[in-house]
Amino acid sequence: MSLRDEFIKLLREDETFRMAVAGLLGLDSILNELKSLREDFKELVKLEKERLDENNKRWEENDKKWEMNEKRWMENDKKWEENFKRWEENDKKWEMNEKRWMENDKKWEENFKRWEENDKKWEMNEKRWMENDKKWEENFKRWEENDKKWEMNEKRWMENDKKWEENFKRWEENDKKWEMNEKRWMENDKKWEENFKRWEENDKKWDEAMKRFSRIELELGASVESQYSRYVWEDLRDELRARGEVVEQRVRNMDLDGVEIDLLVTTDRAAYVVEVKVRPTINDVGALLAKADVVREKLGKPIVPILTGSYIGSEVEAYAKGKGVRMYRY
Repeated sequence: MSLRDEFIKLLREDETFRMAVAGLLGLDSILNELKSLREDFKELVKLEKERLDENNKRWEENDKKWEMNEKRWMENDKKWEENFKRWEENDKKWEMNEKRWMENDKKWEENFKRWEENDKKWEMNEKRWMENDKKWEENFKRWEENDKKWEMNEKRWMENDKKWEENFKRWEENDKKWEMNEKRWMENDKKWEENFKRWEENDKKWDEAMKRFSRIELELGASVESQYSRYVWEDLRDELRARGEVVEQRVRNMDLDGVEIDLLVTTDRAAYVVEVKVRPTINDVGALLAKADVVREKLGKPIVPILTGSYIGSEVEAYAKGKGVRMYRY
């Protein structure tokens, strides 16, 4: 093997010999610098990868927070829908209440005082709703400001390589905003709980009012039935005397084979079946005719159905007269 071949072999196989030759030729500093640059480059690539991984994690966490925030908005919308339904039901109750007030003007001096207190409560409730609306307006403004901040943040991400320190600071600010947003959600949930409690109290008041209305209707119905029955009997008695009919019996609140009759008057010629209603309807006319059929079958006499009341509509009166029902209005 020649000296040349031996020299080339050593350069290929012996790294120490190769580095010595490179040093003699002035290449060792270049090789060391290249090695150092390669190591620095690897470190830079590693650092950049760590930064990108950390940034991706933050974006994933931010996306999850936005998803959770969207769910909360959907739940909040459902609560608003339920709240609107409750307002519609409440409006219907107020309409029904207004009709009842028209029928009981003389009975509610004490109730007027209670309604005045209720109106004050509604005024206070309205003020609270106005305050709630202001809070929602302020919340929307904050969301607009948050959107603007996100647009600015997007631009800053484009300058990512030069702005890492500033970006980390902004992430800390964003975390604080999420903490503040969480506190606001907790405050909003408390407001909803308070609102539901008020609805429960309102429902209890309505239940109590309905019970009182029912008691008044029963008492009023019994009183009116007794009074109107007496009026009908006095007028009918004069008519019977004028026609020469002899009264055989007069019975109030009679139960005839399971049929309840307000007033039954029988004479030697006919039987008079009286139905008492404050505001009779067409259905009441039909019920009276059915009772008249039962009495006719039971007593075997001609039947004269009589319907009495205070508020008798023209349609009801026309229908009753068409069916042969006599009308007494008081």
